[in-house]
Amino acid sequence: MFSYQGLGHHAGRLFALLNDGDTIDIPTAAARLGISVSHAGQILSQMVGARLLVKRGVRWGRTLRNVLHRAAELLGVDGVLGRRRARFTMERIRWRWWLDHLTARHSPATARSPRPTVQQPTLVFFDAQEHNAGILRYPHRADQPDRPDHHLAAEHVYAGRLDHLYGQAAA
Repeated sequence: MFSYQGLGHHAGRLFALLNDGDTIDIPTAAARLGISVSHAGQILSQMVGARLLVKRGVRWGRTLRNVLHRAAELLGVDGVLGRRRARFTMERIRWRWWLDHLTARHSPATARSPRPTVQQPTLVFFDAQEHNAGILRYPHRADQPDRPDHHLAAEHVYAGRLDHLYGQAAA
């Protein structure tokens, strides 16, 4: 909520400054944040609009109840962290697949076994980290077979075609 998509980092710093029962006026907020008085007024107004602060005379303070979730919904940033967590999980799976591919590629040919492609998965009853046979071949571009196709790999990861090797991804 206090990111560039929401209220911004100055609002987050201001919210952190205000403990329960504390109030602040515009010139003090501007001085504490190191911004102009007009910018501090805008930030306070936005926080009142998101129902994080209430005006008490000429000063502003936190609301009596914790309304962070409701404010995130009002700002349209509810669920951003969950989506980011799922995206990072998918990226970690793709990165692990790439590293497994490189490990298998640079191992001696006698130590390698034929690896299936994503289109023809096999049943795997062992840990993929311990056996090269369980690692699916990383996709490569059709026009340049020596170049990996990371976009196609991402599609396979998001489709869940590697869940049997790397576990269920967070949805």
